[in-house]
Amino acid sequence: MIVLGSIPVGIIGFTCKDFIEDKLNNIKIVGISFLITALFLFLVKNIKGKKTDKELNIWDSIIIGLTQVIAVLPGISRSGSTLIGGLFRDLDRSTALKYSFMLYIPVSLGTIVLGIKDLLEIGNIHDIILPYGLGFIASFVVSFFTLRWFMNAVKKGNLKYFSIYCLLLGLTILIFM
Repeated sequence: MIVLGSIPVGIIGFTCKDFIEDKLNNIKIVGISFLITALFLFLVKNIKGKKTDKELNIWDSIIIGLTQVIAVLPGISRSGSTLIGGLFRDLDRSTALKYSFMLYIPVSLGTIVLGIKDLLEIGNIHDIILPYGLGFIASFVVSFFTLRWFMNAVKKGNLKYFSIYCLLLGLTILIFM
């Protein structure tokens, strides 16, 4: 199911990478994306779902995989879009959250593979190893602690707070940027 859910974003990521980076790399798009995320988080804030991971089916995987495609837009959270897709497919919060984070593994590996080509084209790769390495370590540490907090918040049904955050952030970007 993880492979099946990863196919749509893999196809779009591979075929549209340059277009996304060239045409959609815009602060206004990020602001609008945060507003879209806020709306969908608000819509699913009370959905609890009933299906467990044993009941996850092919259609669930395909549809959640398609919601993951939306996250190629800058500012749309990949885990947020798949979580929303899972809740719309009537998965219980814990199953939607687990599946969302399991879908991250192939996407992350695919992004690394696509990024290697870009790194190899850089003339002085030695100059960026330290900053990129430190950035990776910092990101990993922050992500670890944030993930634990986020998982507890989702299980408790506190998506409305994320919705408000995304709304305020989106409006701030559109007004001041």
